[in-house]
Amino acid sequence: MAKTVHYVEVSAFAKEAGSDIIGEALAAILPAGIRIEEKAIEPETEGGVFTAEMYEHHATIKKATDIRDFISRLLSGLDEYDRKWVAENVERSVDEDCNFYLRLSKEEAVKGEYVLESKDPIHVRIKMAAYPADRKNALKAALAIISDELH
Repeated sequence: MAKTVHYVEVSAFAKEAGSDIIGEALAAILPAGIRIEEKAIEPETEGGVFTAEMYEHHATIKKATDIRDFISRLLSGLDEYDRKWVAENVERSVDEDCNFYLRLSKEEAVKGEYVLESKDPIHVRIKMAAYPADRKNALKAALAIISDELH
């Protein structure tokens, strides 16, 4: 798997009141020793969506063994319904820049569990190592990871 993935980025946004919980949620699902960065995002003043300060929590997994561990735990930790969804929707989850995206429930992540969620999620971006770097080759690499872990 290490040859098919460059790195993994995991991020989530939270209001000030929930910021600590989101940090705990990321720590619960990330491999040990991965540093989580927290950045304050100022409120938008004119016509913006965010009227209060938000916090972005972000971590990058670069080491091959950590990448392998995280992706393996993530995909094997999904329930049957979510595993089926990932397998059937991989084409919708890979973009032209060779990124494979998944979104996880914040609430379940606090418990160390992996559940797909689209509303206010933890964002997982897996940068596929595809040569040449195009969507077709990234899809092949993503399908290889999925078939290794889900079957």
